[in-house]
Amino acid sequence: MVRRLTKLTGLNVFTEDGFRVGSMEDVLLDPDNGKVLGVLIPKPSEKFLKKVGLDPNAKVIIPYDAIKSVGDIVLIKNVVLGVKS
Repeated sequence: MVRRLTKLTGLNVFTEDGFRVGSMEDVLLDPDNGKVLGVLIPKPSEKFLKKVGLDPNAKVIIPYDAIKSVGDIVLIKNVVLGVKS
């Protein structure tokens, strides 16, 4: 199934155990080859940040290989693999 990137903005992101990470704001692309590198969660939930021990102002980047599926929500593996402050 093909989805437009503009339709992905605002989707809720959850870990595979049902923990809400936040809402996806952007998709990160490699400009050289057009491949998706990951997704940006600029305002992760406070509960999520506490759970993983991150700064309350952290932005979370979820690498593409951590994404399990995209539908009505984005489902990711139970790991935090990238953080942007």
